[in-house]
Amino acid sequence: MRHIVPFPWRAFCALIQCSLLVVCFVAVSACADIGSSYPDVGSSSAGTSEEEINNPPVDVPDEPPQDAVEDDTGSDPDEGATTSDEDIPVDEDITEPKDSSDDTEDVLDVSDEDVPNCDDKNPCTQDLWNGEECLHDYEYDVCYTANPMCDDDDPCTDDICLEGFCTHEPSCCTDDAECNDYDDLCTVDSCVVGNCVLQSTQADGCCEMEFFEHAFDDESLGGVTLDNSDPEVGWHVVSDSLSKSPPGSLRYGSLVVGNYDNGLSHSGTLSLPPIALSPAVESWITFDLFLDVEYGTYSDTLEVHLTEEGGSQNLVIWNKAKAYVYNGWWSHKLQLTAFAGKTVSITFVFDTVDEEDNDGQGVFLDNLHVYSNCQPRLCSFDSDCDDGLGVTSDICANGVCIYKPNSKYCTSYKDCDDAEPCTSNICSQNACIYPEISSCCLSNSDCDDGALCTLDDCVGAYAGHGGYCQHIAITDCCLTSVTCSDGNPCTVDSCPVPGQPCAHVSIANCCTVHEDCDDGDPCSENLCVSGACQQNAVCCTEDADCSDNDLLCTDESCLDGICSVEFVDKIGCCKKGLIFKNFPSGSLQGFQLESDSNFADGVAWMGVISPALSTPGALHYGSANGTYATGQPNSATIVSNAFKLPSTTITRLSFWLYLDNEYSNGVGSKEWDHLTISAYRVDKPSDELVLWDSAGGEPAWWLEEEGKQVGPKWTQVENLDLTPFKGRTVRLRFAFDTLDEDANDYMGVYLDDIKVITTCGP
Repeated sequence: MRHIVPFPWRAFCALIQCSLLVVCFVAVSACADIGSSYPDVGSSSAGTSEEEINNPPVDVPDEPPQDAVEDDTGSDPDEGATTSDEDIPVDEDITEPKDSSDDTEDVLDVSDEDVPNCDDKNPCTQDLWNGEECLHDYEYDVCYTANPMCDDDDPCTDDICLEGFCTHEPSCCTDDAECNDYDDLCTVDSCVVGNCVLQSTQADGCCEMEFFEHAFDDESLGGVTLDNSDPEVGWHVVSDSLSKSPPGSLRYGSLVVGNYDNGLSHSGTLSLPPIALSPAVESWITFDLFLDVEYGTYSDTLEVHLTEEGGSQNLVIWNKAKAYVYNGWWSHKLQLTAFAGKTVSITFVFDTVDEEDNDGQGVFLDNLHVYSNCQPRLCSFDSDCDDGLGVTSDICANGVCIYKPNSKYCTSYKDCDDAEPCTSNICSQNACIYPEISSCCLSNSDCDDGALCTLDDCVGAYAGHGGYCQHIAITDCCLTSVTCSDGNPCTVDSCPVPGQPCAHVSIANCCTVHEDCDDGDPCSENLCVSGACQQNAVCCTEDADCSDNDLLCTDESCLDGICSVEFVDKIGCCKKGLIFKNFPSGSLQGFQLESDSNFADGVAWMGVISPALSTPGALHYGSANGTYATGQPNSATIVSNAFKLPSTTITRLSFWLYLDNEYSNGVGSKEWDHLTISAYRVDKPSDELVLWDSAGGEPAWWLEEEGKQVGPKWTQVENLDLTPFKGRTVRLRFAFDTLDEDANDYMGVYLDDIKVITTCGP
């Protein structure tokens, strides 16, 4: 908690006095030039002595302002807080102190005629429009709004917020002289156990019993002033409506209809004239209240505020939470004895907060009365002095109640701001507490974590508002070479400078895919073989240019300047198998279902035992019911396990097919109920090559009689070229699609003895 230096009233007043003298001197000089008809003008300031100029009188209030009052007389002092500990928001940011030259005016940041007026009539705030709402930032260390902001942690000072400035008045005493209030006629001043006790002398003229009383029966305000946000909905005098003491009362509601609903939120205040309470005696305010508004604490709020003359803290001495009766009259009595000897302003504030549920009659107020019995409050124990106001410490001293201000008392977190950007300002059980904010920062330098590979950022800090630290990992920042691996076998990875990017140096002639080997020569075939690039000539002028020295498996020729290779498979050709699938016992042998138009219709790719070309199984598209008819179009795909093709040899696919569909039975077109076989790259699935499509009709997979299809037959499809994918890892895809729901009452597809073979090479 910071210690606040009392405001230098004497120097301030002297500065004002000197300014006035300068003005007078200029005026005198001007008048002297006019002529001698005004001979005494030059002596206009002679009546002010040098002692008066240098030491002007200081008018400092004798008593500190009080904090928020919570309840009617004698109630629990903790119940009056407008919000509970859990409900009170936390403000973790503090506005940077402003230049003291502007400490008496509200600053409005209004640059457009359409921007709403955000002036909250508080001289200690800057009122700003952020484009969406009004903001009211306090000018801390220049202007103050609540006593807790002035707390200096000294139990022997009353820390008071007066007219926006902190004062620290001594509150402990050692002898009677220290308690002198310079009012010998009305009070006897004594020091009792370190506390000043002021007792009434009961002398004539020292006490008034009536300060204010009005029942609104004559349809006048009786000195009350009104301020409504809407001229048609707010506080106004009524004589033909509800009244505790007919005929008149003061109502908050519509001037036009019988509720207080105008479709918007609205508010209004009624203010009593300033009241000078008599010293050292009891006083009260009473009023009769009728409520026909929403229940609850946070909507349709009604509060009674008290502010001491010159005080900055607006104290809530009653709120609607203390209203136990709705739709009926109820009398309220509030103690004001803690403010004896002070001039106070009392206001009633109603606010709908929102535009909803404003269809009641509103608020009716009657019989406002502020008065005193001109007697001190006597006591035997401290509890006898309980006035129901948590803002005071209630003490019984020498048989008389005295009230010391509680400078830590709060009703909102806004009362608690300590001007420290890295503390949370919390009002808990009507006391200010200031826990530190973890990881709080004011600049990026506060967030340095010493790590070379993090960006240390202070987020949300501005103009004295604390932010929080964020440590963002820097991309491609290294500490050691171990962390620089890019997973590429063709680079040497290192960390040249800790805290800087990794270095990745390419290894000459190294590759992982064929594209790494592209030499830009259209006459070379660029291959990646065992991690090294290999370029084969594809351009030619004669057949000899294309020889691969494999005379038994391939036949090479030069066609139009490009080498062409044909698989001839002569006797003695060396071949080896990459894949052989004969689906033993109906297993899928690594094939995987990829898609199905309807997994619930029973038609799908599956392994079956029969019919099969080579026992004991085959791959089948159809159903256990014997056909692939479902009444709807249906389709599905199945893919093989992945396998890698050699980079330098010839690779071919072959399989046996039994396709029982509508075309093989003499119905419709080859385009319908068709089977497609393709291959695609695992690393680039979009790179797909159709190897065979039943719509092509070759080889014929059907039997014929007299030129007409009469049924399917086992047919071998062979020599499907996979060489375009050499050096790649691929999968085979088998897809069947009926395209429509008609003529689907056939057995479907059977595949067997699927083989992928490649030559051994020269």
